[in-house]
Parts: sequence; structure tokens; C-alpha cells
Amino acid sequence: MNHIKTIKQLCLFGLVGSVAALINLLLVIILVEKTTLSPLASNPLAFMVAFGASYIGHYKLTFKTRASHKRAFPRFLVSALIGLAINESLLMLGLHVLHWNYIIALFFAILIAGLCVFTLGKCWSLAHE
Repeated sequence: MNHIKTIKQLCLFGLVGSVAALINLLLVIILVEKTTLSPLASNPLAFMVAFGASYIGHYKLTFKTRASHKRAFPRFLVSALIGLAINESLLMLGLHVLHWNYIIALFFAILIAGLCVFTLGKCWSLAHE
């Protein structure tokens, strides 16, 4: 039964995370293409916008937590900032070491960082009290 719950949470996480990732990805593309910002400078700005959708979606849908926002929000913020650090590091690796296109590098960075944030959310930031 516990495995079924985890699989359901992972699917919901994928759904909510895909919406947040799409917001992040589209904003980075817009900022890179329409301004003088680099992908590495655009990514944290896009992250801040996508963070709100991510928090509310995961709080209400993925984990359906009963934890108070006073407790859950700071923890989720820490988890998300860890995810952003992983994301930015992987984006830098993709751009400057692997010489990938920024959209491809960002896609993989968001995917891998998202799995880390899921684990932190399930085990700590949005876990039931």
C-alpha cells in the first residue's frame, strides 16, 4: 500500500512539477531571447516565478499535507533552493563543460533537480507532522 501511495505522489509530483518546469523553461527562453540576460542569470528569476506554482501544487495536491504553512513553507523554500543550486550547477555543467544548447541543458537540470526536491518534499519539507 505504501508503494502505491509513493507512486501516486510521484505522478502528481510529475504533473505539478511539469507545470512549474514549463513556467521556468518558458521564462528562461523569453528572458534569454528578448533581453541581454544569460541562461544562468535568467534561471533564478524564472525559478522565483515557478516557485509559487510549485509550492501550492505540491502542498495541496502531491503531498496533501496537514502541516501548517508556517512550518511547511520555510522547509519547502529550503528544499527548492537546494533544487535551484543543483539546477544551476547542472546547467553550468551542460553549458560550459558539455557545450549543450541552453534549452537542452536546462531541461535535464530541471529534471534531475526535481527528483531531488521530490525526495526532500516527501521526507521532510511537506511530510505530515
